[in-house]
Amino acid sequence: MKAFVFPGQGAQFPGMGKDLYDSNPRARELFDQANDILGFRITDLMFAGTDEDLRQTRVTQPAVFLHSVVLAATLGADFRPDMVAGHSLGEFSALTAAGALSFADGLRLVSERAQAMQHACELHPSTMAAIIALPDEKVEEICAATPGIVVAANYNCPGQIVISGEIEAISAACEAAKAAGAKRALPLKVGGAFHSPLMEPARARLAAAIEATEIHTPICPVYQNVDALPHTSPAEIKANLVAQLTAPVRWTQTVRNMIADGATEFVELGPGKVLQGLVSKISRDVAVAGLQSSPPPITHCGQQPHRLLPAFFILDCYLQSTISALSPISSGHRGRPATPPPQSASADTATHPGNTPHTPRFSGKPGNAPAVSAYGC
Repeated sequence: MKAFVFPGQGAQFPGMGKDLYDSNPRARELFDQANDILGFRITDLMFAGTDEDLRQTRVTQPAVFLHSVVLAATLGADFRPDMVAGHSLGEFSALTAAGALSFADGLRLVSERAQAMQHACELHPSTMAAIIALPDEKVEEICAATPGIVVAANYNCPGQIVISGEIEAISAACEAAKAAGAKRALPLKVGGAFHSPLMEPARARLAAAIEATEIHTPICPVYQNVDALPHTSPAEIKANLVAQLTAPVRWTQTVRNMIADGATEFVELGPGKVLQGLVSKISRDVAVAGLQSSPPPITHCGQQPHRLLPAFFILDCYLQSTISALSPISSGHRGRPATPPPQSASADTATHPGNTPHTPRFSGKPGNAPAVSAYGC
């Protein structure tokens, strides 16, 4: 069974989506609609903006949502998920791609979410930190024992958990984590304490927008962050979206539940490849792939043939074979593969003759995942 997964805030990069806009009429139509819906030209910031431009929450979240949802739309009949999930912001992308939200409603909710979160950050200065190589239960214990507000916010993969809360409480929890044997405890450069009680003002504001939005039954189960379980009921989906901003992202359990329910193949739709790395750390028994824009070459891993994904993109064989080196938690830095991939394996240097110019491109180039990230705001 095939699962499509959608990235969150932190995956953005300058130029994201430009090749889709230039080569795919459906993509161009949706990007132009987005400019009208948002009331500003987000495409200018996505295609030609700087890193700093894209770090603005009001820009970042709609930009990542757009890239993911537009990719799903350009797949057409090849977008046939058995299940979907998204990491934090990515849950809105997953719901839109699966038909639970219309494109316009999904984008409006994401824009409202971004503005609400930014306002909450300004009300109460706060931050997040990544704790590496400490059991989840120990991190939870440390948070509970630390004075002030600090909670587990992102269960990203085994050995990587992100905590969120007040600045002094985060600092104290980091020291306690290091004393307890954490390999690293790193404060992160983020705007606030996402997925914590400090997001309550944002949750309340977003709740009104969600309640006023029509949600349909999706085409497949959507595994939601708050409980890591599959949902198709519009009422349940609404309730979980409202709870999401102040609840942790249970990504590790989400992926495990999807695998238990039959997922054997995970495809990340959107910028970056952080989710590919996280899924591979959670289970090495599943196939992992990613899709970012134009068409790939046909390649093989050099070990055993992998199934080709529908029509025009392939498994990330090279990433899969070197994932331990590229993992967000491996040695605290980006890994280097022992040997470089053959030139023909790069989607940037070859084009499969069966693909048309406007079909999306599989990203087979490793190394995009950050060493440690608050990924998924």
